[in-house]
Amino acid sequence: MYKNGSYECGPCEYGYTGNQTIGCHRGEGFCPSGHQCDKNARCINYGWGQYACECVTGWAGNGVMCGPDRDLDSWPDIRLPCSDAHCAQVKKIGNLDNSFYFNYFP
Repeated sequence: MYKNGSYECGPCEYGYTGNQTIGCHRGEGFCPSGHQCDKNARCINYGWGQYACECVTGWAGNGVMCGPDRDLDSWPDIRLPCSDAHCAQVKKIGNLDNSFYFNYFP
């Protein structure tokens, strides 16, 4: 924006941090598309400008919200406060391998 013989630049766009002196850079936890990921997730590039958040190993959820996953079964150990099915807690039935046998608690 031109103002009184000099330029005045606006703030960085959503998902970016910095200023016009150092430039705007993607903020921590943001995908280039602007999606904000959980601090325990990474941004996955599916190509053609499509991005999604995915919880890292040891964490489970929808990528925007991740909870601990100590048994590495891809289900959070606690129920997360979101409506996505990946946010629900799954409990094992006895000592069975829960790849097929589990109770889903939405």
